[in-house]
Amino acid sequence: MLEVLIGPVTGLLDKFIPDADQRNRLAHEISTMAERHAQELAKAQIKVNQAEAAHKSLFVAGWRPAVGWVCVMGMASNFLIAPIGNLILRLNGSGIEVPLVDLQTMMPVLMGMLGLGAMRTYEKAKEQELACQHCGKYKFDDDVLKILNAIRKEFGPMPVTSGYRCPQHPIEAAKTRLGAHTTGKAVDIGVGRDRAYRLLEAALAHGCPRIGVNQRGEGRFIHLDWDYDRPYPTVWSY
Repeated sequence: MLEVLIGPVTGLLDKFIPDADQRNRLAHEISTMAERHAQELAKAQIKVNQAEAAHKSLFVAGWRPAVGWVCVMGMASNFLIAPIGNLILRLNGSGIEVPLVDLQTMMPVLMGMLGLGAMRTYEKAKEQELACQHCGKYKFDDDVLKILNAIRKEFGPMPVTSGYRCPQHPIEAAKTRLGAHTTGKAVDIGVGRDRAYRLLEAALAHGCPRIGVNQRGEGRFIHLDWDYDRPYPTVWSY
């Protein structure tokens, strides 16, 4: 629901807020609302999972392990029981064949329970967090993605508040010149205080040439930018 409202709301900012810097800052904060909302929902789900696991009733605490064991048995059937059983049946001249379990239906459930993405792969999740929040298209630069993954490996979880932006994105449409986000070589990370400092250290260690800093009030973030067609090295504040 929030994703549907963000585009129209940010599109109205230029009509009511004349100051470009304030308009861009507010547009960025509004565009991160859906991401923050999704993070809160994920935290709430984790609390529900913990409460279920600690419940005294086997039917409440045991349903997740039960589903997990069903998935394990399905994989065991496909990769152990069926191949060995079919080999024995063929050696005996039998025309019977052990059927395989439909893992395409089962694997998303298992991956979600393992924390590797509910109903989606990790690669799909990365595309989703870096896709344009206005049009949904994913046009992020592969080389920059490799650098970001290296930074993420050292730094830890990095909440992406804005990745690729199409030229029609409200924030970009309000500019006189399209920003680096439209090249797929820039990203905003929602961090503040000591985490912002550590992220700056990690980004500089990996040669990030362009850095923007917003550490005032709500919606704090660090902008990391590898658009070498613009002046570099440089650091600016919002």
